[in-house]
Amino acid sequence: MDLEGKKVFYEVMVATILLPVESVVSLNKGYFNVYQENKRLLIENADLLVKNERLRQNKKQNDRLRKMLEFKTESGYRLIAGEIVARDPGRYEMTWILSLGKKDSIEMNMPVLTPKGVVGKVAKVFSGYSVIQLIQDPNCKISIINQRSRVIGLLETFQLGKLIARFPAHSNVKAGDTLITSGMGGVFPKGLPVGMLINENLDSDDIITGAEVRLFQDTDIVEELFVYVKKANWKVGLGP
Repeated sequence: MDLEGKKVFYEVMVATILLPVESVVSLNKGYFNVYQENKRLLIENADLLVKNERLRQNKKQNDRLRKMLEFKTESGYRLIAGEIVARDPGRYEMTWILSLGKKDSIEMNMPVLTPKGVVGKVAKVFSGYSVIQLIQDPNCKISIINQRSRVIGLLETFQLGKLIARFPAHSNVKAGDTLITSGMGGVFPKGLPVGMLINENLDSDDIITGAEVRLFQDTDIVEELFVYVKKANWKVGLGP
């Protein structure tokens, strides 16, 4: 084989043996570059999702705080705003931990509410936080009054978290009636909104009639709330 023939043979061998290897290396490099780009895009997308969610949550919080500020201004009540920092891990929530304590002038038995209505009272107070007893706690009973008929009753928990208002038998109460605090009992001043009757004659007898209650405030979604500071001259049975 002459020199020219050897040259052609060598070029053919190189093309036959090495080019497929180079193609595979180039293909793998391409896959790696695509993988790296996809990884970068996924990280950027996740970062954007987190930022957008943070903006949505901030907007929701700002909306809630604006409504709370409006309520505080319009109500004329002396209110201290706080945040729920822990919740009862049980199936039926009965207590919250509030980010207010003795250093914030919080005292036991102060009413706790939102712009929509009463949710409970202060049960224990520590230096930097408080324990809130919710209305759903069976040990929490509130004297209420039917705003339409002015019949006084008692609000308590009935059958695993269901709230019931009990009135004297044959009282003038019906579904749709609004309940407010009666001012009796020494904890809740008169006139604070509580909830609405949603049915009648629940667990009733010849002495007592019961009606199921839906609170104005859904306690499952509360994040911030107010502690109501009662006036020094507040008396049982009188308004705030």
